[in-house]
Amino acid sequence: MFFKVAGREIYGLALGNGSRNLLLHSGWIGTWEDWQPQIESLSQKYRVVGYDHRGAGYTESKIEDINLEGLVDDIFGVMDSLGMEKCVLGGFSSGIRVALLAALKHPERFEGLVLMCGSNPTLLNRSPDKLAGFTQMLSKNYEATIWQTILGFTPEPNVEHIRYFGYRLLKKSNSEQAVRIMEVLNEAIITEEQLQTISLPTLLIHGSIDNFGPVSAGEYMQSQLPNSQLVVVEGGGHVCALTKPDEVTTAIDNFLAGLTV
Repeated sequence: MFFKVAGREIYGLALGNGSRNLLLHSGWIGTWEDWQPQIESLSQKYRVVGYDHRGAGYTESKIEDINLEGLVDDIFGVMDSLGMEKCVLGGFSSGIRVALLAALKHPERFEGLVLMCGSNPTLLNRSPDKLAGFTQMLSKNYEATIWQTILGFTPEPNVEHIRYFGYRLLKKSNSEQAVRIMEVLNEAIITEEQLQTISLPTLLIHGSIDNFGPVSAGEYMQSQLPNSQLVVVEGGGHVCALTKPDEVTTAIDNFLAGLTV
């Protein structure tokens, strides 16, 4: 389905009819499918919404429309299009930065946060030189670069099916979109002082063998967010929501069940 947001069409899906809303945002050029196992399972209890953000998946956007403010505002636009006054907001990977900025902008719209496999949001994901090198690789040989990225995301054994799934998922975007979103997300710096003002109940999920959003980043976030808890998924890499779906789903379900109405 498509959600109409500020004159644009945002692709996504909404499942379930529970009293609590869970809205899931992905990272970089990922789509709602990053959360697919959780959406399927949790929609039996809750109303769960996932969507493809600007420039990712089936949401078409002009390059000039891919900006940080727009990514944040689209969260509220999707909520409003569904008549969703409040929700628990999920963010994955670099998408945790967008979720945190949304929570800082309108904390009253959220009942809690689920931040999965994110890096330290007070720092750039990469140094300027490394970022420039990566974007050059994306421009020069997009398919080979995203394949190598998927390999890094999935250090677990026997996950070839997840690798091919992820590769095809990232190919829904083109190199220009991938570069632009990477640059935009690296503009999103959240200071320690800002983190410490976020009092929303927050679940931090990290895979124990994730090198992109390491456990150390989760431990740092837990030390800064005053109402947070950390769950480490043993043997999980960066896309542990797909490779360790039961563990991730259980962690989110337990968190949601513990929230006061």
